[in-house]
Amino acid sequence: MSAYLAIIVLPTLVLLGLGLQSLRQRYEAMDALTEKYARISMEHLADTFEQRVRELAADALHDPDLAGVLPLVARSAGPENQRAIRVIVARVAGRHPVAARLILQQGGTVRFPSAMWVVPERADDLFSVADPRSRALFEAARGEEDRAVAGRGDFEHAAAAYHRCAELAVPKRLRAIALAGAARCYWSAGQWPAVAGAWREVAEQYGDEYDLSNRPYGLVAGLQLCALRPPAGAPTTWDNSSALKEDLAAGRWEVSAEDAAYWWALLGEIERRPRDANGPSPARTQALPGMTGPFLDHLRLAASVARGFVPPGTLAVGDVREAALPLDDHLAHPFLYASLGSAAGASGGVTAGLVIDPGWARDLLRSMALRSGVPASQLVAARSAAVQGQQARGRIVELRGAFTGWALRSSEGGAAADAGHRALFVFGGVTTLVLGVLLLGVALVVRDTARQRELAELRADLVSGVSHQLRTPLALIRLYGEMLTDYPDASEDDRLERLHVITSESRRLTNLIDHVLDFSRLERGEQPYVLERGDLAAAVRPVAEIYAQFLRRRGFTVEVDMGEALPPVRFDPDAVADGVVNLVDNAEKYAGDGKYVRIRLAARPPDVVFIEVADHGPGIPEAERERLFEAFYRGPQRKEKGGYGLGLFLVRSLMEGHGGRVEVENQPDRGSVFRLVFPVDRSVDP
Repeated sequence: MSAYLAIIVLPTLVLLGLGLQSLRQRYEAMDALTEKYARISMEHLADTFEQRVRELAADALHDPDLAGVLPLVARSAGPENQRAIRVIVARVAGRHPVAARLILQQGGTVRFPSAMWVVPERADDLFSVADPRSRALFEAARGEEDRAVAGRGDFEHAAAAYHRCAELAVPKRLRAIALAGAARCYWSAGQWPAVAGAWREVAEQYGDEYDLSNRPYGLVAGLQLCALRPPAGAPTTWDNSSALKEDLAAGRWEVSAEDAAYWWALLGEIERRPRDANGPSPARTQALPGMTGPFLDHLRLAASVARGFVPPGTLAVGDVREAALPLDDHLAHPFLYASLGSAAGASGGVTAGLVIDPGWARDLLRSMALRSGVPASQLVAARSAAVQGQQARGRIVELRGAFTGWALRSSEGGAAADAGHRALFVFGGVTTLVLGVLLLGVALVVRDTARQRELAELRADLVSGVSHQLRTPLALIRLYGEMLTDYPDASEDDRLERLHVITSESRRLTNLIDHVLDFSRLERGEQPYVLERGDLAAAVRPVAEIYAQFLRRRGFTVEVDMGEALPPVRFDPDAVADGVVNLVDNAEKYAGDGKYVRIRLAARPPDVVFIEVADHGPGIPEAERERLFEAFYRGPQRKEKGGYGLGLFLVRSLMEGHGGRVEVENQPDRGSVFRLVFPVDRSVDP
């Protein structure tokens, strides 16, 4: 055993430890090199990315089509003007995706997208395009409404006058204004069906027109139909607030950032409250939760730029500059801008600025990283905890210029390190497994060695015991045989006593030899039993009666109970008889002062027949019960009684060969019961 440890186990453990240490050092070096390479790659990618964004932004800001916005910006802000600018900007963004968030400023004021409408339009300016008769009819309708409000006229007459104006051959915007006036008059007159009809006509036919405050009639009429409660509890007949929100987010109407936030909040309030409730109108604000989408995002950015950025007055035309703008989300947004010049007669130059979309920037970075061989690069906020925790490992590079506050993060080095750590763990796991196998082998060797030594000792004891057991009966047989020969004139009682000793020792010798032969056959794996179907009483009764007479002569109280009409079982008669003899012999040895033995044969419904041998001896100590049926095992009490530790082992083997079992019941100081349990044979004789 010591040689096994010294020659195999210890050198193996040393080699495994050295291999594990070498592998750990190798991966630590690889980890350091990978981190250094990742840092260099990331710095190069960061510089290339920043330069590429500047180039793309400069190309967009120098696009010739942007010159077309100069005369539009010079005019007063309005929905038609904003739509014309948006068409040009969309055309530029189609060629230059970086321009999707383009902002136009003039003299420090954001002109596109409009942050707020400055001055409502005058009705007289609109009526100037109508013929004199139409203007007169509009003036008459407005006069009728004013008199009704003052209590000197009729709202229904005013509504009829507005309806006549709506049928004139005038621009659609004027007809929409006329229908809206009719709806106001119907409301004041308490004619709700007429109010609903007028607003529905405005929404369906003039939804893309605007009122004098540049509010789209699609929203105005829709909100009137959705949110206003009619007099006297009349039912609301039109509900399309969700569709209005979708149209607003999709950019159906040109609205200012301030108005967009107001409409969004009002529509959301209508969706949340019961249809018959009239809550207060929400306050105007610049942004609300859920107000998302490219169009609304563009408006929100315009409002943020209006509050936080004023272009320098010395900016030369075509000169591209950059800044990092802290907007409403508290992140610094990259902002590149350039002067477009000014239109003829304009009071100030126009500055075009690009708010870089983080989503577009991430897509650009991803494509550049794939080409440069750093596929795991990400654009993240430099102040995030995840980035700050990785700065020491060289996995992030902070950007500069317009991208101040942003960083490039790469998990490539970490992935390689993780792969190295996984390989190290795998090697360590394999090492642990090998070590475990070696230790298991050592344990098995130790156990087998101890078992073999124990078996060798038991076999030596068996040989010694058998030799002693053979010598004693042979010596007695020889002695009493010589006495019969030397003293032929001995009395009849002496002769019978000597013959009885010779017979008893011969039986003892026969039992010993039979046990040794049975054990030898079991060790060779041979089946020593020939099973026949029959009644157990035929095999048990003769043995029980013979031993009962023998034990009674020796002062024992013996009870024999052979059951009647027992079910048949399959058994080997000779083997069963030997098993009963073994149990009765043990009961005789360990009966103690009680000198009581009971032999019983009975059935246990529905499927077993058992042979039971009981005594009133001291019982079996609890510590010996687990080893009771081991070969060669003899407890302290059994060693005093002689024997060689094979009797109960052979009994257990007997029952296993019969498909049954041995049951033991033990009561300290009151004896023990051994029970041989046989399964009932349910087969039918042919």
